[in-house]
Amino acid sequence: MIGRNRITVAAVVPVYNAEKYLPQCIESLVLQTEPFDEVLLIDDGSSDNSLDICMNYQCQYANIHVYSHKNKGVSYTRNRGIAECSSNFILFVDSDDMLNACTVNTVKQCLNDVECDMILYDADIVCEEGFERKDNPYDRRKWISEGAMQGCEFLQKMFPECYTTTICTMAYRRDFLKRNRILFPVGINYAEDTLFMLQSLLSSDLVYYTAKMLYHRRCRANSVTTSAADQKKVSDSFFVAGKVADIMLAYMQHSQNYFDNYIAIVLFHFMVAIQRKHSFEEQVKSVCKENELYNVHNLAMILFHAYSVWGAGDNLSNIQTAFRLIENWENLQQKKAVGQVKWLLQKTYEKHLFNKLKLLPFDKEDVTVIIYGTGTAAKAIISLYREKIGKIYSRIAFVRTKASQDEVYMGQPVYNVKNIPDDTQYIVISSYRFRNEMKEALRTSGVQGCVIDLYENEYFDIVW
Repeated sequence: MIGRNRITVAAVVPVYNAEKYLPQCIESLVLQTEPFDEVLLIDDGSSDNSLDICMNYQCQYANIHVYSHKNKGVSYTRNRGIAECSSNFILFVDSDDMLNACTVNTVKQCLNDVECDMILYDADIVCEEGFERKDNPYDRRKWISEGAMQGCEFLQKMFPECYTTTICTMAYRRDFLKRNRILFPVGINYAEDTLFMLQSLLSSDLVYYTAKMLYHRRCRANSVTTSAADQKKVSDSFFVAGKVADIMLAYMQHSQNYFDNYIAIVLFHFMVAIQRKHSFEEQVKSVCKENELYNVHNLAMILFHAYSVWGAGDNLSNIQTAFRLIENWENLQQKKAVGQVKWLLQKTYEKHLFNKLKLLPFDKEDVTVIIYGTGTAAKAIISLYREKIGKIYSRIAFVRTKASQDEVYMGQPVYNVKNIPDDTQYIVISSYRFRNEMKEALRTSGVQGCVIDLYENEYFDIVW
């Protein structure tokens, strides 16, 4: 147990042209029922009166320390706050937001009860006049119970239902951040907190969640999170998406839900940006540096995830465009990356098909299931079912449009579409490309069995 007298808490506030809201933010920090040990106001080269406001408060309060540097972005500024801080725990506060008056007291009470890497809490939303937001992704009480847990457990419970990436509803042990080398990606000013939060949660042995709303999140029509995407946002989003993918592959069982939801956010910004350009391909080329695969790699993932999560079939041609751009490059390292992204996309799609595979009647004894097709997709249906669902108990056979007599596939008989046995209860369509032809062949042959189309409203075969 941590002794109360050993707990020190600091607030780190990155400041950039925030004169309109900054006084209200600082007032919420100095009017705590139990004071912060440090309040670090770090001006990122503001061109308005923000630095003067900070200096005035420093003259009034001994616990306020002001730092200033030329404009280098929010990631650099927060990292400097971590470096300059000497307290045990750090809270990040945006310069247009506010804290509940009992925030410090609550954090210290939690830390007095449990020794952990992070304290997690909720936030309410303060909307400016003329702007309304009905949902509150920072209210996690419906999905999570108060108490201690592993960071990955919190991540699992929080996503996908309660999506948020803010770092401002968490208090971090400074030594924990230093030990795990967790910093904000310098040069990335949008979605930079996504990586920080994900790395923190997945690295943490123990976090504590209190269901108190200690943070007041201001929502305004022209804020970073509500304004339309620009080129920098799109580029930053791609960078972060790639890093998230790397983390996901390392912690697959913990972070898949998170990744699905993050991709949805990235896609939104990308699609907004596309509307400003002449064509999808031009947009891709403008985002990616010449001969740099990384962003195109991410783009393919983003578009495919949009398809797999939302059934966004309109993205088919865009996915094909992205892969065409990738495969035009011949560098061996790039070819390796192409293979990696295809593997990831296949795994993603396999997950997407899980719910459909469950509907296949392979679990029923004394039932005959015929799979239309004898290609790799037909084989994949069986192998994926066994991998994802379990043992197959039904009788299985195959059908081809022009199958010859006594033909065999995977040790099972192959019927011509005109000679399907009358006792066949189910016929499974195995190919998207030929699905309409298969259905028409079944219709004209007068087949009475129940036809299961795995690809209804879908745009990809099971395998690549």
